[in-house]
Parts: sequence; structure tokens; C-alpha cells
Amino acid sequence: FASLGEFAIYDELGNFLPTYTGLAGDPIQNGDASGFAATMTENTATITLDVFEDGETEGVQRYTYELLDGEIYGVSARASEATIRIDDSDSSGGQFLSTGANLLNFDASQLSA
Repeated sequence: FASLGEFAIYDELGNFLPTYTGLAGDPIQNGDASGFAATMTENTATITLDVFEDGETEGVQRYTYELLDGEIYGVSARASEATIRIDDSDSSGGQFLSTGANLLNFDASQLSA
């Protein structure tokens, strides 16, 4: 897994880097860094984060993120996941190639989901 490792989550001092709206506090990473938990306070939430430049050439990578049903809410099957592709080749410098239907905004260095 470790798909969160593809993104810059903390700076060298341990400060949380992504920006977000519609969430109560910073999202908390799970044990294997494949996902995170967050409490939504609005019907819509966004998280914006940068691709982590690790210096490795890994080619095109695909990641799917899922929203899970909670105790007091349900997630629509039509909006329960988003898939992104990152081109991590020498020439790209790590950029988003495409988005799933539920991703709202992207450019070469940031993603809002």
C-alpha cells in the first residue's frame, strides 16, 4: 500500500502540509499509510496536497481512494471512490495524468478531492 507516501504530508518539523475544508481537525493517517481518517463537518470536503518528490523513477502509478460508510452517515455508491494516476518518470517530475469522476481539481503539483 503506502499510497500516502506519494504525497507531501508533513514538513521536516512534523507540521501537517495539506490544506482542507469541511473537516474537523487534521486527517489522521492509518497504520500502513494507505489511507487516513477524517471527520467531515460539511456535505462537501476538500483536501489539497502536493506530490512528494522522492527522487525515484517509478513510472505511471494508479491509486484509488474510497470513502467508507460511517455510523451516522452513508456514502453514495456513485461518489464513493476516486482514482488518480501519477506519472513519476524522469521527465515528468511527478504529475497527475488523470482524475476519477469524483476529483474536483488538479494540476501538476496539487490535488483537491
